[in-house]
Amino acid sequence: MAVKTSIPKIAHPYAEALMALGQKTNTVDCINKDVNIISVLLNESKDFKSFLLNPIISVKDKQSVVKNILHDQVSDNFLRFLLLLFDRKRIAYLESIIQAYLELSYKQLSIKIAEVVSSSPLSSDQQIALIEKLKVMTGATQVKLILRIDKSLLGGLTIQIGSQLIDTSIKGQLKLMASCLGSQVA
Repeated sequence: MAVKTSIPKIAHPYAEALMALGQKTNTVDCINKDVNIISVLLNESKDFKSFLLNPIISVKDKQSVVKNILHDQVSDNFLRFLLLLFDRKRIAYLESIIQAYLELSYKQLSIKIAEVVSSSPLSSDQQIALIEKLKVMTGATQVKLILRIDKSLLGGLTIQIGSQLIDTSIKGQLKLMASCLGSQVA
């Protein structure tokens, strides 16, 4: 996920442990599914997120509610992992752990995340063509797009893959032209 937030250092060991658990038990695909379920739940339910972070509610009560809600949606290994985060008072880092885990998983599976900002929505054909070009450029077996719209680009798009930025927007081209003209005039 080419998200621009930094991942706290505390999240990496937990993400690595979760990946190691998946590899040891040969359940990486299952854990990937579980991580995506929790990620969607955290993004779509502000109440659930607030509940997890509420200091007034006891750890035992939080664990009980999480068990009741998730016991039939996620694997036992992942549920035990979540309960461990409660025991170690690390549940506040859950989103960062998920982000770090997904980065590890995508790296292992040779999946690249491309954050694409365009001036107008991309059609499905344009998205497919872009994915194919990015696969060739990056050597990845899969490319996942995170799409955003920014009308100030005037046309074209920007693509960020990791630290690499590709700017084909009209706004970017105008800035480049202005900087070139400014350096020649001075």
